[in-house]
Amino acid sequence: MTGGRFSRRRFIQGGLALSATGVAGCANLGVPSGSQTAFSKTSVDGNQLVVQLQSKRDFSHVNLIAPDGNEFQSLSVDSGASEIRFPLFDFSSGQRYSPGEHEVVAIQDGEQVSSTTVELAPDLELVSVEQYSGGEDSPQNRANLLVTVENVGTGPTWIYYLAYEGAPNSTQTPREGHPRNSPSQAIEKPESEDETILTPKESQSFLSRWPPLRFSGNEHCRGMEIEFDLTVYSGVGENIKQPLRATLSGQRIQELYRETCSDISVEMVKDE
Repeated sequence: MTGGRFSRRRFIQGGLALSATGVAGCANLGVPSGSQTAFSKTSVDGNQLVVQLQSKRDFSHVNLIAPDGNEFQSLSVDSGASEIRFPLFDFSSGQRYSPGEHEVVAIQDGEQVSSTTVELAPDLELVSVEQYSGGEDSPQNRANLLVTVENVGTGPTWIYYLAYEGAPNSTQTPREGHPRNSPSQAIEKPESEDETILTPKESQSFLSRWPPLRFSGNEHCRGMEIEFDLTVYSGVGENIKQPLRATLSGQRIQELYRETCSDISVEMVKDE
């Protein structure tokens, strides 16, 4: 989906820790109900749905059924396997799951022998936005913002673009599919595309390749306030749109025809 929504955080927050890398690893989705003969547990690991299998079973395939009732994937079960993993999205192919209630179905000889349901839906919240303080003291770095996002939902997603509308150095809305399938084109940090994935209960900090508060004019670092909008683009599920207010102060940092301020505080503005 490409629609936006405002962050559910209804407060003004700024100046938090520089890096907020979250809890990595599997997110346990619990023990499926009504599936004692086939499945013991489901969890999310990166971009995969992990289904733990009961030791005693009589089925050859497991299908993952999408919320619309169509088959999303079908995997064969090897003899002695204790788990199977469904890739929920893939950067290179552009394949991605649809948020909602999925059904995991065990199949033997073309017949369903057991099933369970699992809710897979990311839900992103904006944790903090602050001036980037890493790297050399240049307009390219000090004009940039570190954006920390948390996934409080039940399914994984990835962040592929940060758009700043109304900022001195505004960024355009990305075209559909670009750079959705190659987040490193628009995201400078984290450097690994795998790290742009947010599993349930995980947070991560992101830095755009295009700093929004870089100027080329007679801007002054004397308490000037600038209001603009941030949109965090998610590979699966809804985007986040959040109004921001930046206050510029400190020393002027200039390099060629680019400049910014050494001290920039950023607030997430509450919805009216």
